[in-house]
Amino acid sequence: MLQNRFPMAGITTGTSLAQARYDYEGYNASQYAIVDLPGLLSIETALEKSLANVPAASALAGLLKQSEIAVSDLSTVVKHSDLDCKHTLSGLLLKFATQAGDVAGLLQAFDSTVGRTLIQ
Repeated sequence: MLQNRFPMAGITTGTSLAQARYDYEGYNASQYAIVDLPGLLSIETALEKSLANVPAASALAGLLKQSEIAVSDLSTVVKHSDLDCKHTLSGLLLKFATQAGDVAGLLQAFDSTVGRTLIQ
C-alpha cells in the first residue's frame, strides 16, 4: 500500500497504484474518478512506437519527391519516343508522378503537424 504523498493534488493512494483516485473540487467526496494506469502506459508505449516512425515518414517523403521527378522525366522521354503506346504509357507515368508528388506533400504535412504537436 502507498501512503498519501500528494495531498495537494487530491490523490488518494490507500489502494493499489492502478486504482489511484482523484478527488476533484466541487464533487461529493464519495465520487471518484478511477485512473487506469496500465491502460495509460499501453497508450504511451503505442504513441512512442508511432513517433519512432515519424523520421521515416520524412525520409520517405524525400524519396517520393525524387521518384516523382525521375518518373516525370521518364514520361517526357517516352512521350517523344517511337513506341507504339507512347501516349498511354506517358499518361500513366505522368499520373503516377503526380500522385507520388501528392503523397510526398501529405507526408511532409504529417511530419510538420507531428512536430508542431510535440512542441506544444
